[in-house]
Amino acid sequence: MVDSRLEVAGVILLGCFILIGVLWGMGYIAGLQERGVVQETYGDPYEVSTSSLPDLDNFPVDNSEGGVDWEKVTLPDPCVDGENTETYVMVSKGSSDNVLFYFEGGGGGTDYLSSKFMTVTLNPRFEYTKKKNGGVFNRGREQNPFRDWTYVFVPYGTGDFQSGNRVMRYSRFPGMEMTVHHVGYFNGVVIQRWVENQRSFDKVVLAGSSAGGYGTITHFNSTREIFDQPVTVINDAGPGLLSKRAPDFTYSTTSRSWGYENNLPEGALEYLEDNEPIYYVGYTLDEYENSFYGFYEDKWDVVIGSSLLRYAPHEFARVLIGTTNDFRESYPDRFVRFIPKGFDHVSLWRKRFYDLEIENVRMYEWVDNLIHQKPDDLVEE
Repeated sequence: MVDSRLEVAGVILLGCFILIGVLWGMGYIAGLQERGVVQETYGDPYEVSTSSLPDLDNFPVDNSEGGVDWEKVTLPDPCVDGENTETYVMVSKGSSDNVLFYFEGGGGGTDYLSSKFMTVTLNPRFEYTKKKNGGVFNRGREQNPFRDWTYVFVPYGTGDFQSGNRVMRYSRFPGMEMTVHHVGYFNGVVIQRWVENQRSFDKVVLAGSSAGGYGTITHFNSTREIFDQPVTVINDAGPGLLSKRAPDFTYSTTSRSWGYENNLPEGALEYLEDNEPIYYVGYTLDEYENSFYGFYEDKWDVVIGSSLLRYAPHEFARVLIGTTNDFRESYPDRFVRFIPKGFDHVSLWRKRFYDLEIENVRMYEWVDNLIHQKPDDLVEE
């Protein structure tokens, strides 16, 4: 009798654990999936003084024969990373009067789990990325279009696709809480204002990979306004698409958690179609006829398409090509793509930047043409 009761109790207990697991995953237990706004807007990045930051003219010119030599610059208060601690930017001074802003990638967070466990968003990956010394971060590579440019490397530790200006509190159970400073946009604007104050530049390129690529969408207009000159964007696998299936990365969830709508200029929201942020780029292209937006993405990218957006590879390709085809109808000369067949993710800081090829045009050549306002739209069928 005792054994029978223990067996029944065990089954009931197992069932309870299963039910709790299901409810946990669906967010139905009190305290699960809670998102609370701590600060609606973290601050105005245009009011932050950059006078304490060093003079770029005092930096040594980086004449590396391979890789890059970096200088670390601590950002002024109130710039912080996602954990509300001191943050920084990395700079490598080139010999030319051109500047490349590069926004690092690394996932995103819109609740406790995605911020705490499922991504590396609160741990900047600069050390990992720079050690590759590949792609655009190899001054010794003759084919590198940026080999003599000044590099401004913006590490990623804010969990907001480099686009946020909000502080959030996420919780699961009591005792499982965290506050995240989603301030990627705030930091990025401060950095660009500092650089713009240093000198005049002949060319300005705004680039980013993955989450950083998404960040180029919200930073495109601010970069153009800060420098008051033509800006070319290279979006490296941050397609500006959001999920219709993954609740953590829908338009409504990300905009509420990161507050990026507040960073957009008046009128930009009118450009949004089907809740796909890539359409925001149209506002800046309409406002400034001499700026260009280049977009690279593997056709079946499993990191963005399958893991983040939860599409099957062929579904992601359909949405990717369909959306960008639609957008190109409005801007055929200034929005161009480099979309090879493949399942890989990001290229700018990797060797494949020089190896990928469509119609006898390598990716580095496509970028060089874009910088010189000779854009090619290349989609591998």
